[in-house]
Amino acid sequence: MELIKKIQKKDEIKLLKCDAVKRFIKENEHYLKRYHIDLSIKKEEDFFYFECLVQTLKNKEAFEGCFVKSYDDMIDYWQTLNYEERKRLINIDIDRIKEKLPFVVRDQQKLYLPCMNERINAIYENEMVLFELKQYNRLRFDCKDMIDQHHLTCEMVSFHFTSLELVEIDENGYWAYCPLSSTLYHFVDDVICESFPLVRFQGEINELEDWISLYLKEDEEACIRMFIEKGWISEKMTRKMTKILERRKK
Repeated sequence: MELIKKIQKKDEIKLLKCDAVKRFIKENEHYLKRYHIDLSIKKEEDFFYFECLVQTLKNKEAFEGCFVKSYDDMIDYWQTLNYEERKRLINIDIDRIKEKLPFVVRDQQKLYLPCMNERINAIYENEMVLFELKQYNRLRFDCKDMIDQHHLTCEMVSFHFTSLELVEIDENGYWAYCPLSSTLYHFVDDVICESFPLVRFQGEINELEDWISLYLKEDEEACIRMFIEKGWISEKMTRKMTKILERRKK
């Protein structure tokens, strides 16, 4: 697949150098500082995990904001309610919030805080009433130790916790397209093992499935022809690859 390697090298867009990526990091790094979370963004996977972590923390704060508002609305009669009554009323508002928040499905379980452990997820989804207690309310400000998922996972991609768009799952891993860098990535064990720049990609995601099928069959010429016909690679590489394929016909 030497021709594809040439395209990879010449058309590559460095994700971490993209303006949109640098802007996202700058606008959201305050979450790391607020919760004293150590995360060094040095490679593509780090950034995609950072997106997941930010969305997890946004969901967390949405739950907390809902609890505070509900508590304030019931403050005049809160003390007259027993635990089950408080929980029921709080959960009515929590359920409304959950309808608006993204989630992932892991082991047939909905998780709104996919970077955090199952116990914390259970509390935020069904037991926010506990936040009237000091030992639970502290989670609003100190949650670093509750994070137990420290890397990107396929379900985070599949359920849109990142800018990645899941294309296909194969026996080795999964494929995802990133519009920020116009790049198709192949993940194995949640680590990028291959990347394919598609600097002029304007098609539908399902079109990429056809290209992946050709690539897995190691049909390099068909892969290149699809790049050219769809107009996915740079004009310069299109001209170069067209000439090479024409010479091969002779």
